[in-house]
Amino acid sequence: MCQRVNLSFNLMPKKQHWIFKSLQFLGIVLAVFVLTFITLYLIGAVPNSLHFFVETPITNGSDTTSSASGHLSPGAVGVENGFFVGPDLPEKIVIPSIGVDSVILNPQTTDVVSLDTDLLKGAIRYPTSGALGEGTVFLFGHNTGLPALNPAYKTFNGLRTIKTGAQIEVDSTTRRYFYTVTSLSLVNGNTAYVTISAHNNELIISTCNVFGAKQQRYVVHAQFSSSKPLVG
Repeated sequence: MCQRVNLSFNLMPKKQHWIFKSLQFLGIVLAVFVLTFITLYLIGAVPNSLHFFVETPITNGSDTTSSASGHLSPGAVGVENGFFVGPDLPEKIVIPSIGVDSVILNPQTTDVVSLDTDLLKGAIRYPTSGALGEGTVFLFGHNTGLPALNPAYKTFNGLRTIKTGAQIEVDSTTRRYFYTVTSLSLVNGNTAYVTISAHNNELIISTCNVFGAKQQRYVVHAQFSSSKPLVG
């Protein structure tokens, strides 16, 4: 009896040690997998079917139209390789005070998966928003504090620190448009928070609060102030 009791007590620590080692091993494997996935995602090496960090924001539509070209005048916009092209569409954004300098894409579709893929290339103009100088121009893009080989993941880094009165420069193919920041807010990412209007000549920029999460978003409103022709 004593031998059995002693044997029982001798075996228990070994069993617990084995379970602990197994859980420790599984934890290490899981951690390596997660870190590897994040690293591959940040360098754009994850297949589109595995992209689950959907950044596309929610809008409550337009007060005038829901057509694919938004508020753009007929004949003022064309299509090239799946993207809208036109003299009044945004092509580049620069915010000197926070170091933002990014290209802007003008996709045709509002499909969430497609837009999320386009975000790997830079900022996005929401397809049903307005043209520069005409109604609401709505832009959104990534931001992250993590190291990233793909600069698109840092498109709107620093947006949370932007100050009221800061100047934003947005270029089309022919003109530079200037906007002045009027507000910065942190909003619930699961509710519609952007009104796309043909009557408000403004720029709205949105980015997620935490990379890969859409629970909260920073939203910047800026009012159009002036424009000038691009030289050269």
